[in-house]
Amino acid sequence: VKAEKLSYNYTIAGSVSEAKQIIDSESFDIVITDYLLGGGTAFDIFDSIIDTPIIFVTGAGDEELAVKAMKAGASDYLVKDPERNYLKFLPVTVENAIKHKKVERELKHAEEVLRESEKMAALGRFVAGAAHEINNPLAIIAGNAQYLIEWLRDKRGEDFSDADIDELINSLDLIQKNCMRGGNITTQLLVFSRHGKQPVKLPMDLNTSLQAVLTLMRHQMELSNIKIDIQLDSLPLVLANHEQMEQVFMNILTNSWHAMRNGGQLNIHNFKTED
Repeated sequence: VKAEKLSYNYTIAGSVSEAKQIIDSESFDIVITDYLLGGGTAFDIFDSIIDTPIIFVTGAGDEELAVKAMKAGASDYLVKDPERNYLKFLPVTVENAIKHKKVERELKHAEEVLRESEKMAALGRFVAGAAHEINNPLAIIAGNAQYLIEWLRDKRGEDFSDADIDELINSLDLIQKNCMRGGNITTQLLVFSRHGKQPVKLPMDLNTSLQAVLTLMRHQMELSNIKIDIQLDSLPLVLANHEQMEQVFMNILTNSWHAMRNGGQLNIHNFKTED
C-alpha cells in the first residue's frame, strides 16, 4: 500500500483472536486474510465476517485449499509466490471484489423490493376480491331494507300503528345508511388495492359489463320507483380494464339513483359512430 501509494485505510491483525476483536469493533469494505494466522487459520474468522468480501491469500496450500476457501465464503483468492508478485494483482483483486459485492447487494435489494411488490400485489388482489364479495351482499341488504320501508309505508293505518311503523322505518333506514358506509369502505379498499398499479387492459364487451352492474342495482332502483329504459347498440370490443369499467358504471348508476329519491326515468343508451 505504501509503495504503490494506494488510498486504502487499513488495520492489521496478527492472530485469530486479534482479527476477531477488530472485526467485531470496526467496519470494513474488504478483508484480506492469509491462510495461516497466529492461533489458527483463516477459516477460524470466516464466521465473524458478515456481508464483507474476503480475499483469501495462501502460500502454504494449493488450488484445492483455494477452492475450499471460495466454498467457505471467500470472494477471491491469491496464491503467494516467492517474489511477491501476487501483491501487484492485489489492487485489481480488491476493486473487483468490492464491485462484485456492490452488485450482489443491489441484486439482493432488488429481490427484496420485488418480493415486497409481489406481497403487495397479492394483498391487493385479496382486498379487491374481498371488496367485490362484500359489496354484493351489502347491495342486497340495502335493497331489501328499502323494500321493507316502502312496504311499511303502505301499511300505515292498517296492521301497524304509526309509532311502530316509524320505529321500524328508522331501524331500516339505519341499516341502509350502514350498508352505504360499508360500501364506501370497500370502495376505499379497492382504491388502495389499485394504488401504484397499472391497470391491465384487455379486449372487453362494454355492454356485458354494463348489464352485469345493472343486474346488481335494478332491484334497488325499481324499489325507489325508478323506471329504466336501456337501449344498447352492438359495439365492437374495446381495450379497457374490466374492474375499473364496472366501477365507472356503478358510480354513474349510483349517482343517478341518488339524484331521483322520489322516483323518475333512467335512460341508458349507447351507440357507435362510423369510426
